[in-house]
Order: sequence, then structure tokens, then C-alpha cells
Amino acid sequence: KHADVQSYETLMEAIFGGRTGFVFISVNMFLMSFGAMVCYLLIIKQTFSTMIMENSYLMGILGNIDGLDRTSVGRWGLVISSLVIILPLSMQRDMANLSKTSTLSVIFDILMVLIIAVSSPIKESLEQNGGIIEVMQESTIHISTVFIGLGVLSFAFVCQDSSFIIAGSLHKPTKDRWGAVTRSSLFTCAMLSSVIGVTGYLGFLNQTKGNVLQNFLNVPKSQLLFGSIYTYQAINVARILLGLTMFCVYPLSSYVARHVLIVLFFSGKTAHSGDDHSVLARMDRRIALTFVLYICALVPALICNDLGTVLALTGAVAGSCLSYLGPGIAYLGVHGKLFLRIVEQSWSVDKKRRALMWQYPREISKNPNVNTSNISEFEINETGLFLSLLRMITWYILLMPLWCCCASKGGANFEIFEIKQALQSPSIRERLGKITHRSNKEKNGVSIQSQSESSALKSHLIAPSIPSVYGSIEPSTLEEQIHNISAFQEDQRGDEDEDSQEVSPPGPTDFALAISYIVLGFIALFAGIFSISVSE
Repeated sequence: KHADVQSYETLMEAIFGGRTGFVFISVNMFLMSFGAMVCYLLIIKQTFSTMIMENSYLMGILGNIDGLDRTSVGRWGLVISSLVIILPLSMQRDMANLSKTSTLSVIFDILMVLIIAVSSPIKESLEQNGGIIEVMQESTIHISTVFIGLGVLSFAFVCQDSSFIIAGSLHKPTKDRWGAVTRSSLFTCAMLSSVIGVTGYLGFLNQTKGNVLQNFLNVPKSQLLFGSIYTYQAINVARILLGLTMFCVYPLSSYVARHVLIVLFFSGKTAHSGDDHSVLARMDRRIALTFVLYICALVPALICNDLGTVLALTGAVAGSCLSYLGPGIAYLGVHGKLFLRIVEQSWSVDKKRRALMWQYPREISKNPNVNTSNISEFEINETGLFLSLLRMITWYILLMPLWCCCASKGGANFEIFEIKQALQSPSIRERLGKITHRSNKEKNGVSIQSQSESSALKSHLIAPSIPSVYGSIEPSTLEEQIHNISAFQEDQRGDEDEDSQEVSPPGPTDFALAISYIVLGFIALFAGIFSISVSE
């Protein structure tokens, strides 16, 4: 809502540049999508091997083949099914054609979770281990696998890269409506994950595998569900639903991975802006990219057998960067000026001792485009020796030089980005919480007003002080142009309707939360990789 960008990649590019921010997020989006593709293929392989090996009729037909075992059956099933179903679906030019398969995958997921929840042998497991209280008392947190689990959860809940698309698709993209969407969707995902996680663990305890359906191979086939349905039959239905879900969701991840390759390796403004149609209009190029991605994901899926490791590794690396590091750093960059002023107020020391505090925000100028009404004016007074030493120590313990560096560089780059956007497209589009909606009676006057505002803003911005090359804009010119844009928008905004939101500027608590996300991301990244390597 504070930046007029259309994608996660563009936001990071606006803050940290194309070579750093844009490439960093794009690479992690590719790793996340590619890891998901491998996981989906691996699940299909496990599903095929189990379904065929447990079916006596099919084994009677295939039993005469030499060297036939569970692994070879799964590999052949994966290759054939992926070539017939997954590859053609992945050849689509855009995601709009996959809307129906996405809906089906959600329905299949819900049904599968319900089947596993009612089929899990919770009663028998608890009776053998002394009851629920005894199980809870003996259950401990294994430090060596905590971050592996965090990586799996990060893999499951990463949605930052698609949040911009979803927010832009809302009918009235206000802050409250976006909050309702995120809360409901995350609550639904959390409930489904909790149900399948708790029931799966209580049914099999420490023997629970990465794919909980594999645990049901040890359940007796004579066991009945509700006194009339065999448990293994219900689980087979769940396996079929899981396999169908993987067929539906693989093309979505393939599309994202293909999009990243287009952005990174095909030059041009349209590809950089996310418009893949110009690149994918050539069928040979679309087929080549999709097929290469398919082969690169198929090979590790055929070799690897441990689904949990792939999930944990993908979540630990790409999930941590997309879910924790990226949002935290972006928040500091967008609100860089305000963050530095708050830091300057909180660590107010005399000028002699500032030299010992690396990256201390010196002589921060007021940004007219940032509302700092919640920050009172202050004067830096002489402080005692003890208090100054304490502030200097906490300055480095809390890693303030790193956060100030991110805020300073990000804030400066973001100001330049805002100027470029204003000059290129004078009718500045504002996002969540800043959109003015008009009634149907006013629609006829909207275009005329927009045109007049656009022309007025052009004349308001055009000045001899603006050079033709954006990279040579002086800081003073930036401040003047931002001030002119802000003043003009304030004059032209007029009365806002009930959907317009007044967003208060972030405070110290908001910045502390953003920094905690960054710290958590680094811990999850390195500790996750270390835990996976040790467990192997």
C-alpha cells in the first residue's frame, strides 16, 4: 500500500536495484518453484509405486516382468503419467487456463485431509503408549530437527510472491478487505495443516514419515473404518486424490519457474515487467523452456526418495528468503527515512561520540513525502559517559549499523524509483488503503478529471532542473520533486469516500517486527541447512 509496484520482484528492484534486489528475489522464486516441482513429481512416484504394488490384480499382470520392484514401478509410472498429463498442461501460455485445475486441487486437498484424519489409528496408538497424557509428557522438542520442520512450514505457507497478484484482483482493494483475505486464507491453510499434522503424529508418533500416507502401509488390511469400510480402501482414495492434486498444481509452479527464466534471460521491457506473452508467443520457445524445466525436475525426482528432505531444503533456502528476509528488508527500505529519524531520536548522543557509531544517521533531512507527525521534534543534548557507552554497546549488539545501511540505501533508491514512476506515468496509481472509489453516477466524469489531472501534473513536474538522465538527479532535486508531487496530489485528491483508508506511519514496534523477520530468516536459512546436513 506504500509503493506503486505490481510484483514482488519490482518492489525489491525499486529498493535495492535490478542487480541486487530483483535478481535476489527472482532466483529464490525460481528455487521455490523448482523445489515444488521436484516434490510434486516425487509424490506422484510414491503414489504410483504404492497403488500398483498394493493392487493384486495389477501385480498379477506385471508380475512376470523381470526386475520389477517398488522403485522401478514408481519411476515408470512417473515418467509415463507426467509425459501424458503434466507436460501438456505445463505447455499453456498463461495461468488463466489453469483456473479450473486450481479449484479442483483445493477440493482434493480438503477431502484428502479429512480421509487421513478419520483413518489415522489414533485410538490404538494412544492405548499402546499409555494415553494422551503420557504421550504429551514423553513428547519432546528435538532441537536437531526444529529448523527442518520450520523449513517444511515455510515451504507450505510461502505466498509473498503471489500476494501482489491477489491484492490487485480484489474488487475494492482496501486495507481492510486485504486483511480479511489474508486472515481467512492463512487460517484455512493453518487449520488443514494442523489437522493432518496432529492426527498423523498421534496415529504413528515418532514413526511418522514425510509422506504420512506411507505410514498406512503398516496398517492391517482387515481394519475397518466406521465398521463398514476398509481403512486401506479409504487411504487408496486419499492417494488418488493426492496424485490428482499433484497433476493440478505442478503446472502452476512450472509457470512461475518459466516466468523467472524469461525475466532473467530475455532482455526487453515487456519481459522485465512480467509480460511473458511476447516471449512465449513463439511456440518453439515456449516448448523448449517448459521441456527443459520438466527434464531438470524429473531427474532428481527419479533419483531421490526422501520427500521430507526436499521439502525442508526448499523451505529453508527459498522459503526463508521469500517469507522472512525479503519482506523485512523491503519494509526497512520503503520507510528508510522514517526509520533513520526514529533511530536518531532513540540513540541521541553528542556529536563527539557519534563518530564511534558506524552508520549513525547523521543530519537526516525531513522527507516531505513521509508523514512524521507521530515523531516529536528533539534536540540532541550532551549525555553522560555511562549512558553514552551503554548506547554505543547496544548500537552494535542490536546490529544497528546493518539495519541503518539497509534503510539508507533502500530509502534513497526508493525515492529515485518514485520520481521515475511519477515522470513516466503522471496518473500515479496508488495501492491498498489509498484508492478513491466513485459511484456509478460519477463514472462519466472520471476520465475527464483523470486527463485534466494528468496534464496538470505533467506541467507541475516539468522543470528545467530535471535532467534527461535519471541517474544524475541531485538529492535536492529529488526532495523538491517529491514535495511537488505530494502537494499536487493533496490538492487534487478532494473528498475521499468511505473506502479510502488513512494509514498511520509505522512506529518503532513495526520496525522491530520487520527486523525480527530478517533475523528469523537468517536463523532459519543457516540452521535449516545445517540441520538437514547433520540429519543425513
